[in-house]
Amino acid sequence: MPKRNIVITALAIAAALVVGGVAIGLLTGGDPSPAPGGYVTHEMKAGGHTVRFAYPGSWGDVTSSTEDRIRFATVRGPAGEGGLRPYIRVSAEPGATAPFDPHYAILVAQGNVSLSDVKEISRDDVEVPGAEQARRRVIEHSRRGEDGTSRRSRQSGIFAQSDDALFVTLFTEPAPGGSEPDAGAVLDSLRLDG
Repeated sequence: MPKRNIVITALAIAAALVVGGVAIGLLTGGDPSPAPGGYVTHEMKAGGHTVRFAYPGSWGDVTSSTEDRIRFATVRGPAGEGGLRPYIRVSAEPGATAPFDPHYAILVAQGNVSLSDVKEISRDDVEVPGAEQARRRVIEHSRRGEDGTSRRSRQSGIFAQSDDALFVTLFTEPAPGGSEPDAGAVLDSLRLDG
């Protein structure tokens, strides 16, 4: 086979692989959950969707539960100062009865009541694959450790709702002196497929 034909054949094969990869990506919805090195992806089913997010692989297993049709997944890291543990928590509520803004406001009000000395740092509308509307919120609040000492902590979260009323929240919070998740990587990994 002449050298020119070998080059043309190699280029044709490379082009076919690229086109095939793009087609597979389009058919499957692309990367299910981009996770940085050392992170793994967790999937949970809720309301006809697959909710995906990434968490540090060294943290261990994800704990799952269901309460009043709301699915929860929690993963915790090793304890830091005062026994506080970093965590990532996801909830998925199918058939949310309220539109996005009222539902968001209710969840924020409930969170502010359950937390101590809350200060909102930022609140921005964002895009989440599979969500019709999403908002990212960062707060600071006080956390009391097992030793009784109160420490300031920063919680980052995303609230997202699909067009068929699946409402998902994803929160991540470090612990002083403990293993800290990359909040941006965790939040950016959220996907609502289905």
